[in-house]
Amino acid sequence: MSDTERQRLADMAKQLGEDLAADLDEFMRLRFEPVLDRYLDVLRGCLQAAVAAKETPPIWTARVDYESFTENVAELKHKVASEVIAHMAEWLAMANEMGVRAVTDELLAQRIDDYITRLYLSGGELMLRYGDALIDADKAWRLSNPELALGFPNND
Repeated sequence: MSDTERQRLADMAKQLGEDLAADLDEFMRLRFEPVLDRYLDVLRGCLQAAVAAKETPPIWTARVDYESFTENVAELKHKVASEVIAHMAEWLAMANEMGVRAVTDELLAQRIDDYITRLYLSGGELMLRYGDALIDADKAWRLSNPELALGFPNND
């Protein structure tokens, strides 16, 4: 094979990789950005409700809600991976034919991990933004409910 042919194949492979990545990124943006927003909206609503909690200390309520959020995000990762693999089926078949499936799988896994990490971090940032309000609400709840508060140790 001549240097010209090798260069042409290398250029084709590079273009293929760029096209695959662009398709993946567009799919992730269109399909999963709204999901990310919905997950954060649900968490935001839970935190707002936790600040106003009457039956349990607001911080306890927020912790339970955040734990549920993280469990749901962990489950979401599997759903995202399944949808990405289904969407990218033709690309994956082409990657198999070209002998670059391992590299392609790494790209997909990295994009999925980046998305899930961003969702976890955004949820954590949301918790931090509500921190002061939760602390104030928790103190007020404990003062208003001293007997109930005994069942919820304050271990901040």
